[in-house]
Amino acid sequence: MSEKPRQKKFTRRSRTGCRTCRARHVKCDETPIECKNCTSAGWKCDGYDANRSKRIAHNKDRQVCVKILSPYSHIVSKAQPGKNPDEWRAFAFFQASTVPKMAGFFDSSLWNKLVLPMCHAEPAVSHAVIALSTLHEDLEIHGTPLPREDLGNDRHRFAMEQYGRALSALNRRRYVYDSKMRDVVLTCCLLFVVFELLRGRYDPALLHLEKGLSIIRHHGWNDGDDQDAEESLTEAMSRLDVQAVFFGVRDNYFDPSSINDTVIEDSPHGFRNLAEARRESDRVSDRVFRFVRYVKALSSEGSSMENIIEHLDEHQIELKAELEKYSERLNKSQKLLLQPGGPREKRAFDLISLHHMSSSVVLDTYLDDEDILNSDAHLDACEDLVALSEKIINSVRAESGSDWKSLPSLSLDTGIIPSLLYVCTKCPHAPMRQRALNLLDSWPHREGLWDSNLVAILARQLIAIETEAEAERLSAEGMVSTPVNVAYISTVSRVQDAFLRVAEDQTHAVITYTTKETENEGTKKARLVILDDYA
Repeated sequence: MSEKPRQKKFTRRSRTGCRTCRARHVKCDETPIECKNCTSAGWKCDGYDANRSKRIAHNKDRQVCVKILSPYSHIVSKAQPGKNPDEWRAFAFFQASTVPKMAGFFDSSLWNKLVLPMCHAEPAVSHAVIALSTLHEDLEIHGTPLPREDLGNDRHRFAMEQYGRALSALNRRRYVYDSKMRDVVLTCCLLFVVFELLRGRYDPALLHLEKGLSIIRHHGWNDGDDQDAEESLTEAMSRLDVQAVFFGVRDNYFDPSSINDTVIEDSPHGFRNLAEARRESDRVSDRVFRFVRYVKALSSEGSSMENIIEHLDEHQIELKAELEKYSERLNKSQKLLLQPGGPREKRAFDLISLHHMSSSVVLDTYLDDEDILNSDAHLDACEDLVALSEKIINSVRAESGSDWKSLPSLSLDTGIIPSLLYVCTKCPHAPMRQRALNLLDSWPHREGLWDSNLVAILARQLIAIETEAEAERLSAEGMVSTPVNVAYISTVSRVQDAFLRVAEDQTHAVITYTTKETENEGTKKARLVILDDYA
């Protein structure tokens, strides 16, 4: 009697296993990142499809996801970049939510005219966009706590998978050189910067930024390059570079000899549009902040400030002249720049004014002179910074809705955060500091490298340190005082050269700083901050 041929028992194919196990038709143990079945057998695990995230049993999270994505369901189609519904959906979210918010306060051709079309032709850009969009979606759903990578989170895992694919695709793309190669690399650099920032990883973000800036500086652009791509990418990278000055990643902060070469010309005309006004504002602000960092670097190196103060004052006067000329042109242009008079134009103009005002105040106080810091003019300037920041926040809130969760959580541009941080750390009036801190807390969001959560933590800690020091000083002079009673911070209680560094695991941070007592000793104090207390 002949045996019946053996038949393989039918089982429903798993949709949640890794791609390699599914291709081999074996059961996957579904270990996160790489399954052990593959790694123990010497196979390369190709990871998991994102449709795992749709099968999770957390109904509440799934309902939120549907609520967030349903307005964009009409956009999803196979004509979009991606190979499966999850990639299509992530791209739709990027197109409908991430791009408008990333553009921030100003219109930009970068995202709609460069990045989105490039996604259809360049796998590296497509995967980078999907990775970024997935993290942004998670940010929108859960709000903006301090970022911490969670590979138990399906979106985080999917985002990391897409990020890895983007890096691999970009590495392969390097061997197929054509006229678009530089655009592709720079676009990926920019997307990688934002992706790493959303993960709370500043070091790799700044490394990607430096790589992109190096390409722009050392390789330039060919005559045949797309001029719009060149301008939009260069401006985006340059603005992030200006922000990076505040994070201590530049050795050469300022070239004093460059002032006279690029001083603003006396022009009888104003600016033609907001983009031009913003571009010039960025240039002047960049030079002011690099000058201030240059002075701080000289001070920290132990240079005798008395020997060079006259020389520095000359540079300060020249920079103030630039700011005054800019202000004249901006005032001449106000009526034109506010057309057609919608809330977006008004908000953009207010933001340009805020940045100009901040640059002027920072330049006035670059030496931390006690008389200037305590002057009525400085107090009035701090009041103006807070009032204008509050006006901008109210404008955003009016457009987004009353719920703070509906406020934009991500922008590539500098907005209000640095100005409010200045007031929190430089204004001697304690109630004004608290008002600025409350505004930071009222809108959790990211502006490029600036994270309002981390900035608020830094500001809150510095305010506490200085208030405690001032209370001790008053008590030593026979005045009964506690930190709660302190309304004014004297110069002797001020903190110098504060810097916050977040631990690799993002569980804690350390604030290092000097005081009037320790600045001549060359020693720094430190304060540990447990970040879970602010989650």
